[in-house]
Parts: sequence; structure tokens; C-alpha cells
Amino acid sequence: MAERVSPPEFSSEVEVAQILLGDKVFSIADYPKYIWSGGLLTPFYSNLRILHGDLDGSTKVVDHFVSKMQFAKRPDLLAGVVSAGPPWTKGVGDRLRIPQVPVRPNPKDHGAGDQVEGIVNEGDTVVIMEDTVSTGDGILKSAEAIRTKGAIVDTAYAIFSYELFDSRKRLENAGIHLVTLTTLPDVLEVADQHGYWPNEQVDFVKDWHKDPVAWADKFST
Repeated sequence: MAERVSPPEFSSEVEVAQILLGDKVFSIADYPKYIWSGGLLTPFYSNLRILHGDLDGSTKVVDHFVSKMQFAKRPDLLAGVVSAGPPWTKGVGDRLRIPQVPVRPNPKDHGAGDQVEGIVNEGDTVVIMEDTVSTGDGILKSAEAIRTKGAIVDTAYAIFSYELFDSRKRLENAGIHLVTLTTLPDVLEVADQHGYWPNEQVDFVKDWHKDPVAWADKFST
């Protein structure tokens, strides 16, 4: 495994990690207390919706998104993955004057059953936004729905990535470049260096992160 390079001291990786840790968006248990949407048992859970209660922190997150979005070609639309993405597309889109649409990984089970709720025209360039990436499935399914409209999707932005399950590679294989503000390895480094978590908690999360499936399997027998 390649040696991990620490993020620069003044960077989105560090500052956003500090915001997430300061707002206590992460929950850690010593047993499989949580179930991810894919059914995986886990002791670690993140809820980035907590950020919306921190006006300064959420404004800084939008600042970092805007700073990272140096488009070679300005997109026609920002698509927020429901339900966590739209508030961030709103903040970024209003700042950059880019229209926004919500998109669902799966069709609605009521109403018209739409996945993309808004006008997307053939040939439009669309950038997807999400708050958290675990497997990448939400972005992949959302991109497929948008592409059925004849639109172009080749970039996605997220606040936080777990860096698990080859999510970046899966997205790249689907023609989608993922840009994140911070990652779990960044969060672990900041938590360790700045004392947000005790050493044993940092080590525990690192151990879980190496192989979450094997960790969960210990509790399934």
C-alpha cells in the first residue's frame, strides 16, 4: 500500500474535517449499532445533516465547494442526490448562479414516480452533488437517471468520502470523476493530531476501516 501523504495544514481536507469533528457528525460504538443503507452492520456512522445547524460551518463548506469548482466548462445544472444533496446544490448554485435539480437514486414510490425532478435537456452538462460517499451507488444510479435524458454527467462533488469499497474506482469506471472536500483518512488524521478523539478510538476506527465487511462478519455468527 502506498504511503499516505498528509493533507496540507491549510486545506479543505483539514478545515472541513475540523468542522465535521467539531459538529460531532460522527457516532462511534464498540458494537454494530448502526446499519448502513446497503445493510452493512457498522459501529461507525456519519450524519452530515447536522451541519445545517452550524451556519458558520455550513457556509465554509459551501466556500470550499465553490473554491474547488474550477470548471473548464460551466455546467448547465447542479443535481443534488436526494435527500442530502439538494441543500448543498442550493447553497452552491445560488452562489454561482447555476440552476439546480434534485435527483433520486431510485424512482419515487408515489406521485409520478420520477427520478429527476426538474427540466434536464439533451446535451446539458450536469454536475452531481452529494454529502457523503460510501459505496458510490447513490451517485452512480443518479447519473444513470440523468444520462437517460441525454445529458452529460462526468463529475460529482461530495463533502465526505469513506474511501471504501473502491468507490472512486467504480465511479471513474463509469466516467465520473469524484471530487471530495475531505475523507475518513483525513478525519482520522485530524482527530488524532488535534485530540478530537482519544487514541484508542482513533485506532478502533482505523481497524474497522481496513475491512468493514470482515468486522461485521464477526457479529453475524
